[in-house]
Order: sequence, then C-alpha cells, then structure tokens
Amino acid sequence: MLKGRQLVAKYREGAQAANTIQVWLALVRLPSVKTDILITLNHALAISPLSSSSSSSKNNNGSGSIVAQREEDVQILFSTLLRSLNVVDYSIFTASS
Repeated sequence: MLKGRQLVAKYREGAQAANTIQVWLALVRLPSVKTDILITLNHALAISPLSSSSSSSKNNNGSGSIVAQREEDVQILFSTLLRSLNVVDYSIFTASS
C-alpha cells in the first residue's frame, strides 16, 4: 500500500485554488491468471476556500481550509476494502475465443 499527496486545482481555477488530495494505491497480484489489479482511492485532505469545491464541503478545520475526512478514517476504509477484495469469477481474466 502506498500513499502520496498532490495539490490539484479543479477545472482551470489556478494554483491559488488548489486542494490537497491524498492518493492511496495498492497493487494486487494475481499470479494464477498472470495479471495485477491496481486499486486507488483519492480523498481531499484540505479544500482551498478559493476552490469551487469549498461550497459543497461540510467540515472546517479552523484554518480557512476545509477538511473532508480524517486521514486515519480513510486509511481504515482503504485497508478494509483491500481485505475484503474477493475475485468471484477468474474467467474475466482469460482471453475469449
């Protein structure tokens, strides 16, 4: 499992409206069908007050930036998602004739 942060402005709002986004990545190997599954989850750590997203966000951390969800909660969510991953039909990974 990997995580990283990036500053992203929506549409063409410019750097001053950039939101801080955390990206979670996990690569699941399926050697029996010779493939990998990349699972990603993005969530906002802080939304700039100048972003068009700020009007639709609910929580404020008191610094002028709006926080979407606690990072610890998102980590638990992502870990739970990975533990619960279950391939029901491996035939989706084989070439059809």
